[in-house]
Amino acid sequence: MGRGHLSRSYFLIKMNLIQSSLVKIIHQHHPDVSLGLHEEARAEAEEVLRIYPGFSLDYYAEILPLKNQADVDYVISSLRKAGLK
Repeated sequence: MGRGHLSRSYFLIKMNLIQSSLVKIIHQHHPDVSLGLHEEARAEAEEVLRIYPGFSLDYYAEILPLKNQADVDYVISSLRKAGLK
C-alpha cells in the first residue's frame, strides 16, 4: 500500500468524522429538538474544528449538494449557531 493511498484513507476518515458531527449539529438545532442539545451541538462544532481547524462555512456552503437555497441557508444557520464560522 503506497503512501498516497494512506494519506487519502486518512483524509476520507477525517471527512467522515466531520460530516457525522455536522449532521448531529444540524439535527440538534431543529426547531422540534429540546434546547438542552445546543451544548452538545457546540461540542460537535469543537470536534469539527479539532479535526479540521481550517473549516469554513463559506466553503461548506459552496460544496453542499443541495439545490434549494433555503435548505443551504438552514444548514449554514444551524452550524453557525453551534459556533462554526
